[in-house]
Amino acid sequence: AASWAPPNAALVGSAGARLAARLDGSAGTSWLVAKGCAVRLTWSSSSDQLGLGTPPVTLPDVPSLPARVVQVACGEAHTLLLALDPAPRVFASGANDYGQLGLGDTMPRRDVARAFEVKALDKSALIGGVTCGGNVSMAVSQRGDVWSWGCNHESG
Repeated sequence: AASWAPPNAALVGSAGARLAARLDGSAGTSWLVAKGCAVRLTWSSSSDQLGLGTPPVTLPDVPSLPARVVQVACGEAHTLLLALDPAPRVFASGANDYGQLGLGDTMPRRDVARAFEVKALDKSALIGGVTCGGNVSMAVSQRGDVWSWGCNHESG
């Protein structure tokens, strides 16, 4: 795991602190996974997403999950969270316009404080990693099986 310290560590009272964490983000939102928890950070200014100027971050959202989060992946407006309980489980939150949450429909679910489990990927799937692009989501098992859902427009 990478070691990360906020550039404004002195301002937040933890000068010199290091945190083993994973980061991902897009569309004005970033996610941090550390110590088994996922934290959603929403930027208050699109011009200061590195936190180097005036306070750019609003209060973080911490979704309640029944498992320890080990990976986060962000699409344009949705997120996948890989958690261990002790078997791997996949949770999704954010926009669902194209079915990118993997819930079997395209109903809007924009409550980012709530993460929904992707039930199609049961514990026997042994998911080893997740990733997102624009409006598409993907998962790969520890055996090499790949699942993809959402909108995946042909490029070229």
